[in-house]
Amino acid sequence: MKSWTAKETILPATSPSTSRNCHPLEMQVPLRIPELEAYAIHLAKLVPTNVSPLRPSVTATKEFLLCADLPIELVAFTACILDALTERFAIEWRNATSPPVPSFSSWSRPSCPSEFFTTPAVLASSRVQQVDPSLIILAALSLAYGFLSDATKSNRSWAIIEGNGAFTARQIEATRRTILKDIDYGLQKICGEMVEKMVKDLQSLTRQEVHECLREERNIEKEDGKRHPRLSLDLPSRGVAVWQFGVQTPEPSP
Repeated sequence: MKSWTAKETILPATSPSTSRNCHPLEMQVPLRIPELEAYAIHLAKLVPTNVSPLRPSVTATKEFLLCADLPIELVAFTACILDALTERFAIEWRNATSPPVPSFSSWSRPSCPSEFFTTPAVLASSRVQQVDPSLIILAALSLAYGFLSDATKSNRSWAIIEGNGAFTARQIEATRRTILKDIDYGLQKICGEMVEKMVKDLQSLTRQEVHECLREERNIEKEDGKRHPRLSLDLPSRGVAVWQFGVQTPEPSP
């Protein structure tokens, strides 16, 4: 099957009327936001469910697409990359993006019973949950862009601009390597027919389905906020000490 490249199909030529000082999104944002929400929902659903207890944020993914301002064919190519990920990707990605756990020998002896809750194994499991799986979508977008476009864009640029500082260049690079390893470095296997089918899938979501997905994500965020309320630092009113039998004691209860 003939391989499909950017020069043949995907990236449209830049319009001569578009100035480099004027971002094209300034003219396209009002029309594209509903489409981007649909694309973001589809991309989020393609991330393997076993990578994290959390799901990729549709809102964050929409912001990636909004900042990157990519044609739908490139977004579809990104979706094909995500769709090709296997179940073994999850553990490889967690190992690649989680901070290293210090050995027991490097731990100082704690002075309270909390040592039973701060073992390296416990901390390692908690760190896994701290990595937002939206990172996988951002890394896949950067892979698709790098593969299909003649232009170059650094991981640092993706981290700062599209990622809005939520991830580091090192995290993006680690995720890119893990994706490539999982799909056996087979970006060239994604053909035009696969991309065309994915374009239709991206455009298949109705406006009602988009609203329902966004409402569901907001409800999940609200429930998560209820389960993890902010701790209050307000101290209760101070008691009154009294002298009784020659000893200073708290005021007796009524």
